[in-house]
Amino acid sequence: MLRHYDQIGLLKPDSVDVWSSYRSYSPEQLSVLNRLVALKDLGLSLEQVRRVLADRVGLAELRGMLRRAAPSWRTRCVLPAPGWQQSNQGFG
Repeated sequence: MLRHYDQIGLLKPDSVDVWSSYRSYSPEQLSVLNRLVALKDLGLSLEQVRRVLADRVGLAELRGMLRRAAPSWRTRCVLPAPGWQQSNQGFG
């Protein structure tokens, strides 16, 4: 995942060891990564995430992006897993 974000220019490592290719990230980049993952989890494309992180998206446009992405994350977050009620009948 991090290598892909580096390849597409979304999150470049702070430094890369020339011998081991180990990538190091700064503490400030952790907040960027957290936002990136959260936006992806909400259903935004990497291009939309790029625009949001670059502050090129106004509030109204961000709301529109989230509304369009809402069906995908609502389905993943709200619907119980198959068989949920049968396996949890003993509770409550």
